[in-house]
Amino acid sequence: MPAIKKLPDTSVLAQLVNQGWTYAQIAERFDVGEQAVYRQMQRAGLTKPRNDHSDVIPWRVAQRHQWATPMRYLRLWGRRKHNEAMTEAEARQLDGWLAGMREADVVVAYDKDFPPNDASAQGGFYYSRRRPTDGKDSLVRMPDDGSRGGETAVK
Repeated sequence: MPAIKKLPDTSVLAQLVNQGWTYAQIAERFDVGEQAVYRQMQRAGLTKPRNDHSDVIPWRVAQRHQWATPMRYLRLWGRRKHNEAMTEAEARQLDGWLAGMREADVVVAYDKDFPPNDASAQGGFYYSRRRPTDGKDSLVRMPDDGSRGGETAVK
């Protein structure tokens, strides 16, 4: 027996999105998961490519560190760099974090094995004094070998 179709035609979904509905709101309205809405929109070629912000997050970050505070701020920084939407509260929080980074003259560094610390209760991320090789405007310490792997940190 075929599955019962709960979502309307893609043209209706597109109209709702254009009216400002989020995928979560559409999913709730039609009693489906958010992923079902996304998949239908994606099949129709109506989704925007997702920015992974790899230009500001140069490491392969372990799953357990994906929601660490520095990662959150780096994602916000990536959104700002790419002119993506953020709330006023997010913009204020980002501005405060950036000011603190400049004042302390530090960069974000990452080592998947680095223990929990002031920067990240989950570990992995840590703040490190800026080195000449970091550049004066960089927010992150690039991996030493140019890969996206974690660097070995001095603990």
